[in-house]
Amino acid sequence: MRSIELNNLPRILFSHIYKAESYHNSFAKKESFIEISYIFEGSLTVEASDQSFCATKGDVVCFLHDTPKLVSADEYHCHHTVGIKVDWSFSSDENAIILPKLTKVENNTASICRLIDDIIHNQIAYRSSSAKGAAKILELLCAIDQQNRKLQTTNQPSELLYTNRAKSYIEQNIHSPLTQSSVAEHLGISPEYLCSVFKKSEGMTVMRYVNTLKLENIKTLMDNANLKLYEAAAIYGYSDPNYVSRLFKKLFGYNISEKPRLPHEP
Repeated sequence: MRSIELNNLPRILFSHIYKAESYHNSFAKKESFIEISYIFEGSLTVEASDQSFCATKGDVVCFLHDTPKLVSADEYHCHHTVGIKVDWSFSSDENAIILPKLTKVENNTASICRLIDDIIHNQIAYRSSSAKGAAKILELLCAIDQQNRKLQTTNQPSELLYTNRAKSYIEQNIHSPLTQSSVAEHLGISPEYLCSVFKKSEGMTVMRYVNTLKLENIKTLMDNANLKLYEAAAIYGYSDPNYVSRLFKKLFGYNISEKPRLPHEP
């Protein structure tokens, strides 16, 4: 699924309910603009160079206008729409806003539709107050992200799901002492099962992942912040700098105080 980052606060350009016996419109590429609609009645066909689809009653459509597209309906239809002015960019960050072109009604779009209608029915208030308008748009974007994130999580194999949750927990608590048992306890699974699924997914044990991440951060602090080994190690929960030094040499093949060697160097 495509994800985006917002580079400034959004504002509402327009919001309306559109009804027509037929509809044919072409949209050119447009910068700094997002259009979000849901189909109240009938259907809409969207044709673009990268993807074509048909949206039916209850579906939510998100136009980033990053590519030209043709939108059409040969029979009566009604869609509710919000136009948003905001600078955005595509992102590969897993925490970025998931904003697919189409969110199907079976993915529980009711809360998204209610937010769109709230903006339409209270557009004067939201457009006259930039803060209120931005807050409501962010709520709408987060609702779309949440519903699609649930779908993404539901479709993940259990092994990958537990591995990703373990990595997220480790990264959030990287400054604390971590053990395989403590991570497994947080996930509600046995340490043995966590070890099995994590190694299958990542090709390394949980503790090797933890130590590698901690040691890389320690090395960065020593090189860029001029911290002593014992100072940087303490930040990441290690009380014995000699142990850290030995562990770093074991995992990376050179001393923590040295610069990394290039593959061709002796």
